[in-house]
Amino acid sequence: MQKFFPRVLGKRPNIVPVPGKVTFGSKLAPVPADFSIGKVIQWTVTECESDEHLIGNVITERRRKPIAVALTRHHASDFVEHQSLLMRLDLSSKKDQQRDGIYWSHLSYINISMKKILIEFCRRSVLPQKFDDCIVGSIVPGVVQNIFEYGLFIDLPNTIIAFAPHKHLDLYGTLESIEKKYRIGQTVFVRILQLDEQKHRCIVSLKSIMYDGEIVELSQADYVLRCYLNEKYQLIEDMKQHGTGPLSKFFQETKKWIGFKCRCLIEKRLDDWFIGRLENGLPASLPYDAHYSIGDSIEGYIIDFNLPAQQFIMTIDLKKPIKHSINSSQTFTQCTILCQLSSYALAITQDSNQLIHLPTFSDLNSFYSIASTTSYERKQQINISSIIPYISEEHNYIIIPFQEKKSSIKIYQPNEIISVTIIDVLPKQLNVKLNDGSRGRIHITELFDNPSTEKFQTLNDLYHINQSLDARIIGTRNIEKDSKHKRPVYELSVHEKSSQQYEIGDRIIGFFDKIDEKTKGYWFYLSLHLRGYVPPEFISKQLTVGQCSYLTIMNKIINDKGEHYTLTMYYIGDNYADTIGCYVCADNSTTLKGYGGMLILNKSIVNIIDHQSSIRMLTSDSNINILLTMVTSI
Repeated sequence: MQKFFPRVLGKRPNIVPVPGKVTFGSKLAPVPADFSIGKVIQWTVTECESDEHLIGNVITERRRKPIAVALTRHHASDFVEHQSLLMRLDLSSKKDQQRDGIYWSHLSYINISMKKILIEFCRRSVLPQKFDDCIVGSIVPGVVQNIFEYGLFIDLPNTIIAFAPHKHLDLYGTLESIEKKYRIGQTVFVRILQLDEQKHRCIVSLKSIMYDGEIVELSQADYVLRCYLNEKYQLIEDMKQHGTGPLSKFFQETKKWIGFKCRCLIEKRLDDWFIGRLENGLPASLPYDAHYSIGDSIEGYIIDFNLPAQQFIMTIDLKKPIKHSINSSQTFTQCTILCQLSSYALAITQDSNQLIHLPTFSDLNSFYSIASTTSYERKQQINISSIIPYISEEHNYIIIPFQEKKSSIKIYQPNEIISVTIIDVLPKQLNVKLNDGSRGRIHITELFDNPSTEKFQTLNDLYHINQSLDARIIGTRNIEKDSKHKRPVYELSVHEKSSQQYEIGDRIIGFFDKIDEKTKGYWFYLSLHLRGYVPPEFISKQLTVGQCSYLTIMNKIINDKGEHYTLTMYYIGDNYADTIGCYVCADNSTTLKGYGGMLILNKSIVNIIDHQSSIRMLTSDSNINILLTMVTSI
């Protein structure tokens, strides 16, 4: 087996080939005749010696010799938090157990996936085997491999590379930043928008509007949560059957661990949670309560197991034990929130005292978002009388389907002053929420009346999430609407008046945006819709994104891309405007202002005062007189 998996079982286990990335010097694994990306296969585990990989054999009747395959952490489950726990189980102890999987890639080894939603999707779909097979409009599953400010790089089946530009990411629902919404290794379903023949990759969209046809259930939060809980409880069942250690022993000895009454010794507080240990030493957490402090021993009930933290979740809010028997036709009227985890909240029904799950995300691609779509408060009362629950008799859990809160849509008028709440602070803008649930942004150029060019403070230094501001409506953003985003997206400002008009020669303040990749010049924001460019020879200092600087307008450029100003960061003073023909001294920090054109001399900018005359300048470097001839433009 060693010779088949040099990268998997060798001396460098941390350097792992991933789908779409060919390691230098690697060779493609021998491909069986029936190999096809996305083909559903049956396989058994043969080795489980690492937290990173499982090795196994594909079961096939066509070949006498088994097909050796590898399963990496990224493909062990649809949900990243299952992976390390799954790898720790000695699954190879039950070698005869056949498991569902699909062929996913064939680089230096044949990689398979056990992701249940992938398997379900691939049973019904024909996936592209090469770039030329990709069809615009089709939906394909993939894995996030790289995250940048401008978009995501995603690996599709059969080493096909996809790029999702920022404008095609599903970020507008709650205005999350890209780092909060997506994670490396996350499974996503994308729609192919176009084929980039030159770069040999697909341009794709991750917006929620992409879900349609046969996989419409992927846009239903209760369906995604159902898959999550099924995998979770199956994982715990595997621990009962094959696991070793204190955690597995607890599950093996405790038949009904949900609702188990025990004590927890509080060791520390982390945000809104107490962190501690049960009497058997296993880690646990429970919502913070002001009546208790570090060092207290609190009696409560176990209501869940947090896979990411590998901690039991406890509550002290139960007045009586949880009822475990479930009637498939049962309905509920009201529930009380016990706590909220990253992707769902746990509540107890008031009439029957049964534990229920409420999704706080909207679809599969928003499952990992740190900022939940819906938030609940501890002890909050929720009316669920009109909602039909999903009841799993196999694993004995209840899900209340996701109900997106609907509020009346208000149309705000330009120059209307309203109160907004900050929901995200970015380097160049604040994302805000309006009272009716609409979203908007305040651009950095609309935040300051008199910004300081001496002391640089980022927006994170000045503003924080949940802070309230009074802002003025100045317009709406041009963002495509879909079934999820029907409200306008507003542009707002804290300025009382609109930005003034600029003229050549004006000295203004701009906010640094980026460095031009080709020319290495600086781009600045002058206002919400106006930008300026500083050529490299007119740059006087280095800046950080969002930092402001004094600038002087030299020229106005209008082309097919719009209009912008050419700027200089050097100061152009007024001291020499009325002196023609005098001797002057110029260095890197001094420039002369007049009514003619400009000239660069010894890295200095000199204005010619009169088009009909010449001026003389004494250089500070050589102290000699230089006669400047007339220059009409730079």
